[in-house]
Amino acid sequence: MGKGFGELFSSTFGEYLKKFVPILKIFVFLYLIPMVIVAILLVILFTGVYSSLGVSVLKTGSFDLSQVALSQGDIGSLVLLFLGIFVFVIVLGIFYVWMTASYVYISFSKGGELPFDKTFAFARKNFWRYVGLTLLTIVCLIPLYILLIIPGIIFTVFWAFSSYILLSGNVGAWDSMKQSKALVKGRWWRVFGYGLLLLLIIFVISFVAGLIPFVGSIVSSLVLTPFMILFFKNFWLELKNNSVKK
Repeated sequence: MGKGFGELFSSTFGEYLKKFVPILKIFVFLYLIPMVIVAILLVILFTGVYSSLGVSVLKTGSFDLSQVALSQGDIGSLVLLFLGIFVFVIVLGIFYVWMTASYVYISFSKGGELPFDKTFAFARKNFWRYVGLTLLTIVCLIPLYILLIIPGIIFTVFWAFSSYILLSGNVGAWDSMKQSKALVKGRWWRVFGYGLLLLLIIFVISFVAGLIPFVGSIVSSLVLTPFMILFFKNFWLELKNNSVKK
């Protein structure tokens, strides 16, 4: 029959506490520090563009482009601002991928102590494989959700364990998706039910944490994301072990 949701949730919570230190290190170095640096650079860039447009915050109280006569240099500054924002978003996206891949690596570890350099090296080594799987999954799911929502949900559940299969061995993105589908087949409603229940819990926590400025983002990246990764890893291993026994 396998473990119930409560048992999986409880064991995952204990594992999260056990692995909190390496999770915290990854959060600080691959999320918090990059986020602070990017925020500072964005403020500097915005301030520079704001000044070049000759707009006084003290006088106007707002940044209103409709009241500014834009010169060629001003347009160049605005282009630079939007280009800078785009680059910073890409950089944050790269660090976010590294962070989530590192969390997967931590989820595979047996003990609570895990050197940061090994975790970071694993995430860097598997970065493009992880990105490739993510993009392939998105490309496959978009038409399913656009045409009919139900098929999109069905295959989202089928491919729920693809990242663990990909990062646990020398398997390609498409093969990991096929193996995940084969594992979920015959257990789809159970995987869907557990996933939906976990997402509801995460949604409630995110909503409450989001009411406090800056806390929501921290809770999501430090608590909810690694917890969800640990939960589905444990779920995957449980389904995998039961399949081997059969």
